[in-house]
Amino acid sequence: MLTLREEKKRRTRDELHAAALELFFERGFEAVTADEVAERVGVSTRTFFRYFPVKAAVVFPRHRERLTAFDVALSEFDEPTPFEQVRAALLHVAQDYERHADVEWRTWDLVQSSDALMAYELRQDHEWIAAIQRALMTATRQSPGYPEFDAAVLAGAFMGAVRATLGTWYASHGKTDLQALGRRGMDLLERGALHANAARAAVRSVRGRRRKANCDE
Repeated sequence: MLTLREEKKRRTRDELHAAALELFFERGFEAVTADEVAERVGVSTRTFFRYFPVKAAVVFPRHRERLTAFDVALSEFDEPTPFEQVRAALLHVAQDYERHADVEWRTWDLVQSSDALMAYELRQDHEWIAAIQRALMTATRQSPGYPEFDAAVLAGAFMGAVRATLGTWYASHGKTDLQALGRRGMDLLERGALHANAARAAVRSVRGRRRKANCDE
C-alpha cells in the first residue's frame, strides 16, 4: 500500500513518462528537450531530473522496478536449479511487459530510431546481465551455483534470448504470447547448457581415468 506521498511521486513519474512519449512520437527523441516535457506536465525541469537522471531514462521508467521484481522473485521462488530459478524469475517479470503491451511495442519502435536510446538501453542490458549472473552463481536446494565464468557466459546468453523474445513480441505489436515465446527461447538455451554440462562431465571423467592410468603405471 503506497502512502499519499509515494502515490503522488508515482503519478508525477507516470505523467512525465506519458508526456515524453507523446512528444517523442510526434517529433522524435532528439528533437524534444527535457524542459519541454516538464512544461507539458506543469513541473520544473529540476523536478524532471529528480525523477530521471538523464532525458533517455524517461523512456524506460520501469527498468529499476523490473530489476527489483526479478530479485524479489528469486528470493521467493524455490526452483531446483539456478537455471530454472532465473527462468522462473524472468517469466515473472514478463508479466509486467504484457500489462503494458500497447506502450511497450511503440516504445521499441522509438528506441530503434535513436542511437542515443539504443546506447542507453544497452547499458540497462548490462545491469540485467549482472543480475542474472549473480543469480546463476547462487546455489539452490538441489544444485550448486555456476562458476563465475560459466555464469557470465550463460547470463549473456540469457540476455540474448530475452532480446530475441522481446523483439519477436514487439514486432507482433504485443499480440503473441510473450510467456510462451519466453519459455521456448529459454528451453533452447537450457538444452545448450545441459549439453555443455554433459561435455564438461565427460572431459573430467576422461582426465580422471588418465590420471588413474598414469598412477597405475
